Amino acid sequence: MEDLPWPSQPVPEPVKKLILRFYTSIDSHGPHASYKLASKVFTADGELIINKRVWTGSESICQWRAGGDTVIMRSHTIEEILVCGDDGSNIFMSGTLRLGSDVGLIAESPFSAKCLVDDTSSLTPRVRKWQIWMVECMTSICLSNLANCTLQDYTPFFDLGILRPPVSKMSDGVLDTIGGR
Repeated sequence: MEDLPWPSQPVPEPVKKLILRFYTSIDSHGPHASYKLASKVFTADGELIINKRVWTGSESICQWRAGGDTVIMRSHTIEEILVCGDDGSNIFMSGTLRLGSDVGLIAESPFSAKCLVDDTSSLTPRVRKWQIWMVECMTSICLSNLANCTLQDYTPFFDLGILRPPVSKMSDGVLDTIGGR
């Protein structure tokens, strides 16, 4: 993870360290990983969004792994980083998330992420908002030889039983899961 594919555009070193700290924390399975994510990466009122699930504030972000107690391995591979603006406060990333369960199941999903960094001139910047989308682009050929690309809210981790959905429901009646289904 230390060899992230940074663009040629200059990015402040503290921002680079913050991004690395995010992925180190989110991929760690140590007992304090969620606390470190909430307290060392995000602002006190920061927001973590994964598809349709939203955690706002430190206390909420500490609970982001609810429903993922069977996950024993989490690994993000970053394939591209794009920076908008001169100060490094608006960063887009894409890559692959790989999860492993306690019963030996392994699944991968492509993801994209947007990170908004607060106070990039600080030696200790924090994330104001980190939004992650896990989507699968399905391409099908129609009889007219036109390709249709349909984006769906896709997470293989529930289908394989690696994660279990929380018991809450969203306002539209759709089960609230980390995959947003």
